[in-house]
Amino acid sequence: MNLFLDNYDLTKIELCTSFLCPTYGLRHWAKGSSDWRHYAIAVIQLCPAIGPLASAVEWIAFKIFGKSQPKEEIKEAGEKLLFQDKPVIHIEVEKDLALKQERDGYFLKEGQIYRIKNGKKTVYERGKVIGKGQGAEVRVLNPLDPTKRPKAAKIYFKNDEFDQKETELEIFTKVKWPQKAVGVQIPKAMLQSDEETIMVMSLYDGPLEKKVTDLSKQEQISAIDQLIQGVAEAHHKKVVHGEINLENILVREKKGHLECKLTDFGCGAANVNVNRSMDILTLFCVMRAIILKSQEGGRSIKALITEKEAPEDLKNFHNSIFNLGNIDLIQAAWKKAGLKA
Repeated sequence: MNLFLDNYDLTKIELCTSFLCPTYGLRHWAKGSSDWRHYAIAVIQLCPAIGPLASAVEWIAFKIFGKSQPKEEIKEAGEKLLFQDKPVIHIEVEKDLALKQERDGYFLKEGQIYRIKNGKKTVYERGKVIGKGQGAEVRVLNPLDPTKRPKAAKIYFKNDEFDQKETELEIFTKVKWPQKAVGVQIPKAMLQSDEETIMVMSLYDGPLEKKVTDLSKQEQISAIDQLIQGVAEAHHKKVVHGEINLENILVREKKGHLECKLTDFGCGAANVNVNRSMDILTLFCVMRAIILKSQEGGRSIKALITEKEAPEDLKNFHNSIFNLGNIDLIQAAWKKAGLKA
């Protein structure tokens, strides 16, 4: 077994006190319950006469040999961690094969989804289906611990004829996204086993389609602003959505404000020079639906300039940018219009 410590970093205070009571010796003592040899090292390093010198020798040895020492890891059968919102967890083998948590993460083992955070394990049960498409279904993930928040899991079908799984894996594992991207739902984790592939996500109240008729003027402007930013973020990363509509926009109340996120990139594409005009067209249809509080988001965009029900300032905004056809120009025109949520 590797007897090096997991962490050799020292704070300024620890560095100063190490001359009297070597910190490395204390750390070895704390690990003695897993291997008695750590106790032996700790006794040597806590000896006032030779402790500081022994600690210095160990630090040098770690710098030379430690980083090349392979860790023994539990590799669960068929499990593959494709993506995490934080660095992937490393699990060392111990006597009782217990999980030793070094970093947070989500895991899929024998069909069970669980999360390790701050040394604590949260197990999730698969709940009711809240969405279903041609290539996957979305279920609520209910934590067994009632103090934890539920999540959502997108579970891809094995017979995915439309390759939505492969498309979204490419978009969210090969493209670097900011963790708090405005207007785009970024997965918490992409997990894969021999049996299934699962995307773990935040749970939202539902699609914009169910909320659009009840939006206030402030929420209308905020929703459009977030969606423009989301499409702009995707296009700048050479990602197209391919199917922007009211069903593929999730909403929830967060800190008293409406939050909108584009989801379901299964019909999209990444890292290719593709025509983005379809995203622009469908974005306009959604913006029109938001403005008119209508669930019929597929009607002609040109109708915007003649709709009497549309608020005048938003109608004029659409009229002025209808022919721009570029998300950067649309975003610039939106800012110039001075509409604030």
